[in-house]
Amino acid sequence: MKVIIKQKRLSNIINSAEKVFFENDFSKTSVSDICKIANCSRTTFYSHFESKENVYLAVVNKSFQQFLMYFSRVPTGGKNGRERILELAKTYLEFSKQHPKNYLLILDFYTILKKIENKSENASTHILIECPYFEEVKINAKLPFKVMIEEIKSGQWDQSISSKRPAKLIFLNVCAFLIGATNLDPYSDNSQAPDSIFV
Repeated sequence: MKVIIKQKRLSNIINSAEKVFFENDFSKTSVSDICKIANCSRTTFYSHFESKENVYLAVVNKSFQQFLMYFSRVPTGGKNGRERILELAKTYLEFSKQHPKNYLLILDFYTILKKIENKSENASTHILIECPYFEEVKINAKLPFKVMIEEIKSGQWDQSISSKRPAKLIFLNVCAFLIGATNLDPYSDNSQAPDSIFV
């Protein structure tokens, strides 16, 4: 029973933090703001999260889990690699349209990973790296890449996708197109999302 109560409190804090981060931005949000929406004490908050940065990563992780759930709905049987990539691309755009603020969080996290990879991280990025949730989020962040690259390779094997270029290069082109398409979609709610939550 205690484990269930603890899990409910944890979920409540993450969901409340998500609401606060979406209404304000990361820099303007305090732990007190989150506790107020979650209707919990700071002691309860800190029993689950070491810092505001750590709960931010929990919210990002939730966004990645939602994104991956969309990907898991794409049928794999009876289609060639090219058809599956097109289905994944359609699913990507669907997610960005239906969850624009979660999508923005995901893009922000990819920006953070890029800074770390290029060794150009700032103080706030460095704080995130030290958070317990960071490695888990990083693993989840790489899963959509792996899924898409494997489908491209599968398409190259079944000859539905050109094998003249490396799968990773084709993947980067597909990603660039999808990110651009989310900014062009006149029906997308991305315009209502804040410019950036953290970065």
